[in-house]
Amino acid sequence: MSQVILGLTGFYLEPAAALIVEGRLAAAFFEDEVASRSAAGAFPSQAVARCLSAAGLGPSDVGYIGFGDKPRARFRRVVETGVQCGGRSSFSQSLLPWLRTRLHVASLLRAEVAPNFQGAILFAEHHEALAAAAYFASPWSDAAFMSLDGIGEYAAGAIGIGQGNRINITHQARFPHGLGVLHSACCLHLGLNPAARTDPLTPWANGGSPRFRDRLLRDAVELRTNGSIYLRPTHFDFSSGGRLVTPNLDRLFEGTSPSTTSHTNREPDQRERDVAASVLAVIEEAALRTAQYLRQQHARDHLVVAGMRTPGWLARVHGAGIFANVWTPPATAASSAAAGAAWLVHHHVLGAPRVPASARAAEPEPLGALP
Repeated sequence: MSQVILGLTGFYLEPAAALIVEGRLAAAFFEDEVASRSAAGAFPSQAVARCLSAAGLGPSDVGYIGFGDKPRARFRRVVETGVQCGGRSSFSQSLLPWLRTRLHVASLLRAEVAPNFQGAILFAEHHEALAAAAYFASPWSDAAFMSLDGIGEYAAGAIGIGQGNRINITHQARFPHGLGVLHSACCLHLGLNPAARTDPLTPWANGGSPRFRDRLLRDAVELRTNGSIYLRPTHFDFSSGGRLVTPNLDRLFEGTSPSTTSHTNREPDQRERDVAASVLAVIEEAALRTAQYLRQQHARDHLVVAGMRTPGWLARVHGAGIFANVWTPPATAASSAAAGAAWLVHHHVLGAPRVPASARAAEPEPLGALP
């Protein structure tokens, strides 16, 4: 079977495509980079076409598809959360997209990539895919990794080690108690888009004072010595279809949440700047503690940072000197879960050996991964 591997995300994840050809990342694109329309909730059809065109290939050349999430596991989590926390109306509404499309990702992928596609389709855990995208693009063949943002199937963050051609998650933050959930709740409180590719909180924190930090840690967020957090349900709405924000969180921040997220470039007021600075201060401290715990557990010299990260916590981890070297991939499709899923097929499924990026220095950069 062909060694052409197509990595994908889409539907309920940010649509992206990545292509590995004979062990090399040949191309990677976010759908909204190449499409003239909003890509949210879509299959990355134009990103796939661009990847294949860049490599001089067609759909029939694809031997494997890797998807950067496990839809059925995520659906189980949505159902369990809805049963435990959700109201009947919001829970029912949250199930409709799953029943219509999301539970049928495998058949949809076959139909979209090629009508007669006969290759294998493999699903990777979301945080494992994010870690793989970063680690397999890094200069090292032995490193610790952190993937702290976002929400996977049941995980809201993960740490572990990469050795040779294997990724091994050793600890996970159990949904909903992760930094990505805290970050999203703050974005929603401020009317910002939590799904934005670049951190929307950092610009709003400029000129802000972290005056809500201590109140957050006292009433809403329990921060543990190993960097894990517990989000108190008195202040966060975890129900299916919920907006994460509760009246208690609004009161803690001395303001009211907008009914919808804003896509304008309005200037924040001082209270909003203080909210952003306070939440980022908590996230930075949690990330620093996580890095310290990871170093104690695995004694690696190198750290690979996967997924989105706020500049503040990345700077804290860099500056603390916990690891001799810290590497972060550029925020492009080459570091997406789509690329990670393709790498996992290449290494975990097909057993291909690890070739550190430093040994591939003479190769051209993958298209779509350029700054």
